[in-house]
Amino acid sequence: MALTTTTRAAAGVALTLLLSLTACGSTTTEYVTVTAPESTFLVEYLPGTTGAVAGKSTFQLRVRKRADYLPATGLAITVKPVMTMPTYDHAAPADLVTESATPGTYDGAVYYQMASGAGMGYWELTVTIGAESVTFVPSVAMAMGSDTVKANLWGVTDAAVPDTASTKYVIFKDGPLGAAAGSLKLYVSRAEDSMMTFKPVSLGSVLAGPTGTVTSVSVTASADAAFTVPLVAVDSGHGHWSVDVSSLGLTAGAQATVNLKLKVNGEDKTTNGLAPAGANASVAFKVTPQ
Repeated sequence: MALTTTTRAAAGVALTLLLSLTACGSTTTEYVTVTAPESTFLVEYLPGTTGAVAGKSTFQLRVRKRADYLPATGLAITVKPVMTMPTYDHAAPADLVTESATPGTYDGAVYYQMASGAGMGYWELTVTIGAESVTFVPSVAMAMGSDTVKANLWGVTDAAVPDTASTKYVIFKDGPLGAAAGSLKLYVSRAEDSMMTFKPVSLGSVLAGPTGTVTSVSVTASADAAFTVPLVAVDSGHGHWSVDVSSLGLTAGAQATVNLKLKVNGEDKTTNGLAPAGANASVAFKVTPQ
């Protein structure tokens, strides 16, 4: 892995040229911005095996101390993804960053809402450690296949919030669906502040008004839109949910539809923000078990 450093005198900001992504025999260049004070850590962005794609994307951060280049362990790290577009900017949900079994290497995940590229905009991923931050510009590809990666829902009370279109609940697919285990994993987040803030939705989450603290929340699944036999998802905390769909008789390699409902503080969230009445009461998630 090659590493080259250049510096520009611009308001005390150093630009680091990090060569860390390799795919199809070629090397992709990522620009990294390091803010003052002079950084204590050398941070490397390691993409997942498939690279960043729309929907859930996992990655690792390898952190070393600049003083001796030894692994920096036990750090509290946060990440903030922001899409820069010609007309406006918006963020995306990001999971908690946790240290892996390899000292100095940290696991993270971002739930990208869209791909990046010419005419669309580009994603910046800012990594913060204490008073220091570093920004990567990962290339985010479109999701492959026709499976659902995310769906949007609104509540009637959300209509009271300015910029209603951007104040929404987003359900993301949170991992592959195994035909044998039958566990459909989901990540539920709420967009706020014109989509510049995303908060995980679980029991006890504190959301912006008028919702406030989440005192009751449920995610249910069904093979049919009438929810003849509803399946109740388990809240694993910090926006992570899982629902056992083994009773639906899904087949490995065959795409199927799982209908999902979300209720927060007693209010059903719908596809159009109106009171639930038939088709708007649930979203159809297309999934292909592996």
